[in-house]
Amino acid sequence: LPLRESRTGPPPCGIVPFRGMCLYFAPFCYLFDDIVEAYTVTVEFFCKYFCRLCTVTAEPGGVIELCRNFEDLLHTTSTEAAMHMEELGISPLDIAFPWIMFAFVGYLDVPQVRAARDTASTSHSAKSSDRAMQSEGTRAPVPVV
Repeated sequence: LPLRESRTGPPPCGIVPFRGMCLYFAPFCYLFDDIVEAYTVTVEFFCKYFCRLCTVTAEPGGVIELCRNFEDLLHTTSTEAAMHMEELGISPLDIAFPWIMFAFVGYLDVPQVRAARDTASTSHSAKSSDRAMQSEGTRAPVPVV
């Protein structure tokens, strides 16, 4: 295959490869005994969720939206901490971005990562269901946690 020209922008697929990308997949190794099942679920999860973490896009569910949500949540729930960090010249997002980018792998224990992924996938499913029902003119019930 011929080599492509050197580029300065992102790859044509939009996913920017980076060191540590395998961290997305490591927790799945603890969930399955069967390698084929682990691989299948990992690929599905990457295509549905993780590809958004390594693609710079303003689309809903993308890393930019997650960063904005983090900053909004921080300023809403921990105003004093956010202001203190700003006074010190520390950007909270500089600290939290690796957590977001790696989906908390390496920052939380495996059971906590699984819980975070369960929450994310449940939230995504509920939002998708809500959007579908809104397009039909009805509203989805709010999930009870």
